[in-house]
Amino acid sequence: MKKLIMALGAAFVFAAGSAFAGDRVMIAYMALKMDKENPGAMAQKEAMDPAMLEVMPPEMKAQIERVKVMMATIAAASPEDKKAVAEVEDELDAYMDEQGAGQQTY
Repeated sequence: MKKLIMALGAAFVFAAGSAFAGDRVMIAYMALKMDKENPGAMAQKEAMDPAMLEVMPPEMKAQIERVKVMMATIAAASPEDKKAVAEVEDELDAYMDEQGAGQQTY
């Protein structure tokens, strides 16, 4: 993964370090995947009736809230980050498949 981050170039190199760059790469990667595999996911999240959360068990409500935060983070991926990651998407796919993470759908 570090090799892939390095391959993305200076666009992801910040004073905050490689952990921050890795987060940006993964967020942009997930955004690309969501755009391709489930383009309506964000609309579904937004269409959820807030009153439904009030009747859910607390643990389910907490899980839904975490998913909403994750999806908002993914939706905020910059076009520049997505463009940079798209250039190495095949390599990231292979890496994720090797790690067993490639079975997730968005």
